[in-house]
Parts: sequence; C-alpha cells; structure tokens
Amino acid sequence: MKIAALPYILKQAFITIARLGSFARVSGQEASIRVEAFMLVDQGKPDCSIVTAENPSPAARLAALELQFHSWKISGANIPIRVASERVGGRRILV
Repeated sequence: MKIAALPYILKQAFITIARLGSFARVSGQEASIRVEAFMLVDQGKPDCSIVTAENPSPAARLAALELQFHSWKISGANIPIRVASERVGGRRILV
C-alpha cells in the first residue's frame, strides 16, 4: 500500500472538483456542487462502485479502468465498474 501517493491523489481529486465548479460558473449554468468526503475502500473492501454510461466513450471507459486500477494498487480492493442501467447500491463514482 503506497501511503505517500494518497495525499497526491486526494489533492488531484480536489483540484478536479474545484475546476468542475469553476467551469459550471463560467459556462453560465447554475450549478451547485456539494463536496462530501467518503471512503472508496473500507478495510480492504470496496465501499462504492464506478458507474459509466451504457455505451461509454473510449475515454470514459479508460478513465473508469484507470480509477479502478490505481485504487486497487493503493488499497488492494477491486472497485466494481457498473453501467448506469444496473441497479447499484451504495455510493457511486460517476464517470
């Protein structure tokens, strides 16, 4: 488990969320983004699912796979990738 890499990943995720919020304001759309921290993995078991569109673009599919792979490398847990039409319980990471 690479503990040193975790703060970098969290920092990048926060920067991405901040950029999305800035984009929503700049584009003229009214949007509110509520940021709530949650665990992706709890005690070696996935605590969420990665959800993609029914037919994701190659970039979205790669993003989901990259997220799954790197979270596995950090935690050892394999976060499942689901499609939007599937019934998914618990927290979801939308890609």
